Amino acid sequence: MKKVLLGFLCIVLAGALGFAILQSKREDQAQSLALEEISKNLNSLREQKLELEIELAGLKKENDDQMGGMATFSLLITDLNDKFVKQITPALEDAQIPAVMALSTEQFPGQRGLIKLMDFQQRLDNGWDYCLAWSGGEDFAGWYTNMTDQLEKIGLAAPAVLYCAERSYTPELETAAVSCGITTIIHSGEKDLPLVDTEFDEPWKVGSMQWIATGARKCLESTVEKHGSLAFAVDQMDFDDEEFTAMLELVEQFRSEETLLTGTFAAAMDYRKELIALQEQMQNEAYEARVSELKEEIEAV
Repeated sequence: MKKVLLGFLCIVLAGALGFAILQSKREDQAQSLALEEISKNLNSLREQKLELEIELAGLKKENDDQMGGMATFSLLITDLNDKFVKQITPALEDAQIPAVMALSTEQFPGQRGLIKLMDFQQRLDNGWDYCLAWSGGEDFAGWYTNMTDQLEKIGLAAPAVLYCAERSYTPELETAAVSCGITTIIHSGEKDLPLVDTEFDEPWKVGSMQWIATGARKCLESTVEKHGSLAFAVDQMDFDDEEFTAMLELVEQFRSEETLLTGTFAAAMDYRKELIALQEQMQNEAYEARVSELKEEIEAV
């Protein structure tokens, strides 16, 4: 009898154990299915969030490109040797790039060996421009008065653009120049001023470098990328027709892509002013609303 009861008990226990194992497997299966479903949902949410983030990034880039406008580029001729100016004029005319001639006491139209007044005026008539070129070493106010007197003698007004030769810019010079009516200062990156600046302060400060300098190409590319402004200075030293033409071709490439505006400093300043006015008008409520909407959707996900 005891053996029978013991056997029956073993059967019951075995059944219970089997049922428990079966139940456990069912629970494991259910849990596995639940986890799989959660994983699918998470992946779906990740994809949804990624799509929203991509749309937001694209929307911001499109807006930044529109608001940033084109970069601006000006060519500054700091050597007014008559033969040299005549040498590079055809290339600039072919590229339709008006240059800016830098005038100083040593580099002034009509002086021996330098560009003739008639040719100087002809280039102005063709869209070129001129600015003052400061090299330091004397009283700025006296120098500026002397330069404006020379300009008056040939029937020209004092320009509002001042080019500072390398290592001649100082904050004190800027103060003196502004008091004389200068609104644009061309520098070479002194005093931690960035060569490529995206700001449009008063006075407007534009970085310049020798077109043949190491890194000039990268600096121009950076200018385009940042929607900034840059000037290349050109003189006879190490001048090469082929390399100069190659540089102009790079400028033309950016210009054809409508990412670079080439012209005088005055034209560049006018463009910057128009761009700022446009930016103020383009405070797009639809854009701001969509950005807020996307951010809320991303946060919810």
